[in-house]
Amino acid sequence: MAIDVKDEKLDQACELGATHIVNAWQADPVAEVMKITENKGVDCSIECAGNKEAMEAAFKITRYNGGLCVLAGNLRHGETISIDTNGFELR
Repeated sequence: MAIDVKDEKLDQACELGATHIVNAWQADPVAEVMKITENKGVDCSIECAGNKEAMEAAFKITRYNGGLCVLAGNLRHGETISIDTNGFELR
């Protein structure tokens, strides 16, 4: 599954094997992912845009109790994200 705001990147994701694509400007990515996964979320999400909303969405779409969310992007200095930590598995 791939989420982006640029159709050319989503087209490339399909060529590389993405099973589903979501244009985040055309639909709510969290709602679309939860619909596709029957409210289970994804096993692994990787955010690499460095965008606050994308980072927060990456956590929201990650499967509860065992999913992995990787934040590879960087926010601007001083910018923060807000996440609901209920359900995090502590190790």
